[in-house]
Amino acid sequence: AAAAAAGPPALGLALPTPSSLDGVPPRVEARLRAYGCGLIVRACAAMQRSAKEGGGPGGGVPVPAAAAATAQSLLQRYYCRHSLARPATGDVRRVAAAMTWLALKLEEGCGDAPRVTRRLLLVFARLEARDDAAAGPEEGEGRAPLSPPPAGPSPPPLLLVHSRPYEQRRASLVRIERLALDASGFSCAVEHPHKLLLGLSHALSPPSASSRSPSLAEEAWALANDSLRTPLCVRFGPEVVAAGCLFLASRRLGVALPEGGDEDGDEEGREEGGGGGEGESEGGGGGVKRPARSPSSGPWWRLLGVSTADVFEVARVVFALLEAEPQPAYEDASAWLREKRAREGFGGGEEKSRGERAERAAAATTAATSAGLRPPPSSSGLGFAAASAVAKARAAAARAAAARKRPRR
Repeated sequence: AAAAAAGPPALGLALPTPSSLDGVPPRVEARLRAYGCGLIVRACAAMQRSAKEGGGPGGGVPVPAAAAATAQSLLQRYYCRHSLARPATGDVRRVAAAMTWLALKLEEGCGDAPRVTRRLLLVFARLEARDDAAAGPEEGEGRAPLSPPPAGPSPPPLLLVHSRPYEQRRASLVRIERLALDASGFSCAVEHPHKLLLGLSHALSPPSASSRSPSLAEEAWALANDSLRTPLCVRFGPEVVAAGCLFLASRRLGVALPEGGDEDGDEEGREEGGGGGEGESEGGGGGVKRPARSPSSGPWWRLLGVSTADVFEVARVVFALLEAEPQPAYEDASAWLREKRAREGFGGGEEKSRGERAERAAAATTAATSAGLRPPPSSSGLGFAAASAVAKARAAAARAAAARKRPRR
């Protein structure tokens, strides 16, 4: 219970992140990341549904099954280098659209690029309009109560192709995509834990499982989809996430898996009983009957080279996500940056600002390195070399301009 209570505010965030350095609380950052991933899933489902029904405005676009998972992983990578509080490059709605666009490019069979871009922008614009309409007016504005809406669903506003808002959204796609490619070093390979879940669940699940309840593979697959809404795909490898989701699925369904009495793993499991206790309490009444332990056999996840602490951490974060709000609402994170700037007042001395910039750059470098991404250019030798080259070029251009202005003798 203590582990579950500590889980929801951060949901697996590895602090410090660029957003936390700008003053965004970890609870708000985790909620906005989950909102962006949910928006990606809804957009891919809408595009796939329109493709099956025969199109619509902009034409239908067939979306591969792995595109949504890839886009969510790319969104989690993006926010390891960029802040949610930056309106130009950190808006979670624009980032979700750009990561979906990039994921559709990485997958095959998605049609021509102009048709995909047009349909993508139309779908995301409609989903954003529906979310804004569902949120309603802000509290405390003193508005008069409106009349009840009509019985039928109101049509969402249309985004006209080649209009000014359309071109602005398209320009943000290109800008954010370039930032994401630069942050990942143009390495967009994403490995998902779903490939390991099927083989593991069928090999470990007992043959006497009830057919009326969800199978172990189905439950673990659903938990793996939920884990994409957290930074677990950035912190751990696919085998760790697969082991943690399968562990939690076995606890929720009450399926006994071979967890032998390995000294290291058994002691860790007893000390960190929060991961197993959470699943047992929700699995439906009572503890899980485990098979007899033998001192020579270890837990099944040791076959994957996964530590017990990592398995429990993945299970804890996914369980905390299930206990959180099902569909988080959108929130403008740039307000936190404005409040932070107002508190600081920009009145500090030059040495203080230099020290804050150095601390912020060091923290961002540490967070990016731990996530396996490239360090920021300002903290690398290439960045200083490029800056010095630009300074030399500007000085040479200034000397050439001054020489041209001198009168000839």
